[in-house]
Amino acid sequence: MYNITTQMWSQSDSDSNSDVKIIVGSEPDIKEFNTHSSVLRPSSLYFQRALSERWKDQKNGVYIITKPNIHPNIFMLILDYIYTGKDLLSAEDSLNISAEDSLNILVASDELELLDLAECIQKHLIKNFSPWLFSNLVKSLNIVCRHNHFHEVYNHVLNFTFRNPYSLFDSVELYLIDEVAMICLLESDDLELEEMQILKYLIRWGYF
Repeated sequence: MYNITTQMWSQSDSDSNSDVKIIVGSEPDIKEFNTHSSVLRPSSLYFQRALSERWKDQKNGVYIITKPNIHPNIFMLILDYIYTGKDLLSAEDSLNISAEDSLNILVASDELELLDLAECIQKHLIKNFSPWLFSNLVKSLNIVCRHNHFHEVYNHVLNFTFRNPYSLFDSVELYLIDEVAMICLLESDDLELEEMQILKYLIRWGYF
């Protein structure tokens, strides 16, 4: 996880003209990024709101934003994308981005409302990491069912699960499926299981 080795954004890290400090990550992995509102605002509606007068959280004339849910390495990738417009998924750079990194970028891009990046990452996951998504089905389902507006990857993962229900329900990780994901599956008429089978698996899942 987080095995990113490509050259990342760095030019504004010590820039005295920066007016936004973004504190990313949680202990023990926390990093501060000195950035620029003039670059961030046009990139997404999230930054337009966060850097507006109404939502302003300033200290000594610097906007302060905290993002504990995003790992610093993932944010560095995203910041590089915002500042340079560089395609994170170019043939060269994508070699350094794992399946799990890609999924974390997708979740972070949703939080930051970077819609174009989210769309590209979905296509990248489906094209290059479908086997990983399916072999890590519990993790994949827990994420896509909490973010079901990721329509492409959401449908991709759910359709696999509907066609291959035993990949999930006979998994030793079934107990790790969260309630949102389980409801998401059970509300569909496409799950290829008999009603009594579903009940048996629900009892097993609920036991944990």
